[in-house]
Amino acid sequence: MTPPADLPLLPEYRDNPFINRLPPQMSMRKALAFLDDPPTFLPEERRYPAHERMQCLYRLRRCFVPLEHHLRLESAFSALLRQGYVNRNPTTTDYIRRLRDGYKRIEARDLQAGTNPVRSSAEGFALLGASGTGKSTGIGRILEYYPQVIEHSRTFSLQQMTWLKVDCPHQGSPKQLCLSFFQQMDLALGTDYLNRCGKSRNSLDLMMTQMAQISNLHALGVLIVDEIQHLTLAKGVGPEALLNFLVTLINTIGIPVVLIGTMGH
Repeated sequence: MTPPADLPLLPEYRDNPFINRLPPQMSMRKALAFLDDPPTFLPEERRYPAHERMQCLYRLRRCFVPLEHHLRLESAFSALLRQGYVNRNPTTTDYIRRLRDGYKRIEARDLQAGTNPVRSSAEGFALLGASGTGKSTGIGRILEYYPQVIEHSRTFSLQQMTWLKVDCPHQGSPKQLCLSFFQQMDLALGTDYLNRCGKSRNSLDLMMTQMAQISNLHALGVLIVDEIQHLTLAKGVGPEALLNFLVTLINTIGIPVVLIGTMGH
């Protein structure tokens, strides 16, 4: 028997409000149609004056023709997002324990603190390639399919952040990444996290635990970090500090992470 169209097909997805409110998964054919963004063209434009025809050429900068690897990326992102929510079901006690542990981490200023270890179903992947191959554009088109914020108010009150995209700071500083995270959260949710958590006197350890807890409070689905090649420019702290933090988000907090970078840096 085929499940109703408005229900997820997989049983591990079916009773999870974080997954149920997501748009339905796309077939390859539907993904191709959604991602395709051809330039607008009207035959009568051929008779426009030269200076107006020149302006029409700029439409080519906005067009997007999906290739096979873009379709694979869409499929991988769809699975990554949903699998990351499997063990973060707000109707279970595990989710409450995650939130309680988050406050303990903030008090201890230690991401490893917490007395109730929970299973993580989150994973991550890296998207690396030469400059100009459409990495950021491709992921951007995929993100357009998912509403960034989903309001829950029926059985519980929560603003679910489906995805958040931040640029790796130019000097590869973990503290700058935290500040960028708070700022992007504020832009999407109308919150005041940058002022509350981004004070200059706050240590990196405190900011990292606050970032992790905010991710839990808003059920962040996937964190996308672009321009990851900037890690090679980190001063004072090695690139390992930021990478270790991102790995901790996956393993300890259960937030999937996508890294996007340019090769050759």
